[in-house]
Amino acid sequence: MAKRLNMTVSRKRDDILQVNGVTNVIADFKLTHMKVLMVIISSLQEPLRAKINAHRIGPAAYEKALPPLEEVDLQIVRKISIPVSEFGLGPNNNYYLLKSLEELRCTSCRFPQSRSGAKVRYVFTGLITHYVMEPYSGVVDLYILDALVSRLLFTEDGYGKYSLCQAMSFKNKYTVRMYWLISSWANRGGFCITLDNMRTLLSVEGSYQRIDNFYTWVLNVARDELRSKSVLYFEYRRRPSSDGCELITFKIKRALSEEDQKARLNSFRDYIFNFGLSLGLSDSSVMSIVSSVELEDYVYACSKLGEIKTYVLQNRSAIRDVDGYVLGAIRTWLDNWEERFEEIRDR
Repeated sequence: MAKRLNMTVSRKRDDILQVNGVTNVIADFKLTHMKVLMVIISSLQEPLRAKINAHRIGPAAYEKALPPLEEVDLQIVRKISIPVSEFGLGPNNNYYLLKSLEELRCTSCRFPQSRSGAKVRYVFTGLITHYVMEPYSGVVDLYILDALVSRLLFTEDGYGKYSLCQAMSFKNKYTVRMYWLISSWANRGGFCITLDNMRTLLSVEGSYQRIDNFYTWVLNVARDELRSKSVLYFEYRRRPSSDGCELITFKIKRALSEEDQKARLNSFRDYIFNFGLSLGLSDSSVMSIVSSVELEDYVYACSKLGEIKTYVLQNRSAIRDVDGYVLGAIRTWLDNWEERFEEIRDR
């Protein structure tokens, strides 16, 4: 179970929506940079929700919710005003905030290509153009290019949700990045990515050159911190290859209360019992399936078992050992992570 966090977030909503393009942004962000970015995203929740619901409430509501436009030094920017206390950067919050904002003016970021097929990559030389923080005001005004705000609100490639309080509590920048990723892919159970693309996504092309160091000091550190602090965490498998395109497959796991675990297990047992009954499986085969499937695989396993059931019913005369076929099919599916999860491409 997730440990109780010492930090609080003053915003009313802790569940933060974030578009997939932000999740996959390529930039050499420090930990404080990512915390600033998350607070900016949390300040854009109203237009983001309005855009997601535009089909129901109309596009005018989205335009109305956007931060005001201004023209500064021939640049079209949007002004976002945020209480300084929102950033939660520790006892020296103001110092770290100003230092991070100054660095973010010069930190380039690149967003991935759209899944729609458009061969456009969005590259910005800075996350913000400039900022104003009057003494004792308690508020910082951030000026962000209108084009960048549009990219931060680009929902056409989907979006995910995560806990801002949880994300702001992590002590490692790779943990934050992996938390974004697994939150985005949680509903699909996991994802695959090549080692080279993973290194690019985490901006470690120039460091951790030895592969074992990358796993030890990047992925394993993030995995362990998520497992100790977060409801969502991950496990991974490597598939070495001779062509240098090693594939990493991430399986997303979720810590649940004992009561929730029992409820899901009982529901899964009911499904497997009816599944086994429809195919005439033995009790030992039914229990073998139940014991072999992990909690986070229940939904996906039911879908796969449905496919297996359809095949068996259509080809029953050709299957001499139904129990053996079903057990073999589900075990093969459980073992082959690479076949179960979609690959993240085009970093």
